Amino acid sequence: MIPQILIDAKRESDRLDIEVCEGVELTPEDYRLSDKREKRAQRAVNVEAYRTQVETDGEIRYDVNELELYKNQLAFCEKMVSCNLMDFDE
Repeated sequence: MIPQILIDAKRESDRLDIEVCEGVELTPEDYRLSDKREKRAQRAVNVEAYRTQVETDGEIRYDVNELELYKNQLAFCEKMVSCNLMDFDE
């Protein structure tokens, strides 16, 4: 059985039919967002900031997460090497 508070958090995307257990005590770890939900929440914050910027001065000033960018670039290069589309020494 899953506490109602966790079902409410998941309902928007998962749409599960699960029996609810009232009165279950939750720990702070139970409230932690998954990485996917955390990224989705951060994306929503970024989109709202970009919308506000466009409304005020017509420009978008991007907020770049350098670590995430580096990880994506590294994964891209590793995949290129594994598919023999690029040599490791390039």
